[in-house]
Amino acid sequence: MAMYIFFQKTEMWESEKTEEDMEEYIWENSCSQKNALDTLLRIKASENVSNVTEEELLASEVVKNYRNSVIALKNEGETENNMAQYKECVKKLLNIQALP
Repeated sequence: MAMYIFFQKTEMWESEKTEEDMEEYIWENSCSQKNALDTLLRIKASENVSNVTEEELLASEVVKNYRNSVIALKNEGETENNMAQYKECVKKLLNIQALP
């Protein structure tokens, strides 16, 4: 019982951790997730598409790929492969076509 109580104790500094301090990046409710959703909802609104939900956006392939690239970038670091994958996912997320 004593060990259980000990492990439930939270140090004061632990409550002050930011996303950058996390040992493993968590996408859910992160700034990246919120910003991606906000951006996509604005894009949809500018296209006069108002019936799309956050859940539908999160379930889309383009957002799932972006999510995975952000997680890899945050957890594994800025490798050449991670940066290239992130770049491609951002372009797809924003529907940016390659320049000729």
